[in-house]
Amino acid sequence: MTMPRRSTAAEINELVRDLVRERVVHLGMVPEKLLPMVFMPLIYGPFEGATEEQLKQLVVFAIYGKDATTGMSINGWPTFIECRVWYREDFERALQLALDIYQLEKTVLGDSDPEDSGDTDETMP
Repeated sequence: MTMPRRSTAAEINELVRDLVRERVVHLGMVPEKLLPMVFMPLIYGPFEGATEEQLKQLVVFAIYGKDATTGMSINGWPTFIECRVWYREDFERALQLALDIYQLEKTVLGDSDPEDSGDTDETMP
């Protein structure tokens, strides 16, 4: 099996944006029995010949609006005819950055959207 190349800083930043916008579906989210149906390229055995150690280094994911879908779903999960394979370390770096952004937003904006609180200030210009 040929291992993927390492992700660039620009690619990691792009993934962070997609994670923050909740557009990413990855292996850890999907029930194992549905993986080949959600990530259809897995049907063709792209990891044949890979060692256990190599597989532990990889993560498979897809991004809504960027990776092609079939337009159908399986048990509520979209089906992707394209998906991405990254080194787990690069994916986890992007995920941590996205979580940091989420925490910063939560700290600055609070737990809820002020428009949802029902409070209105009629005196605001």
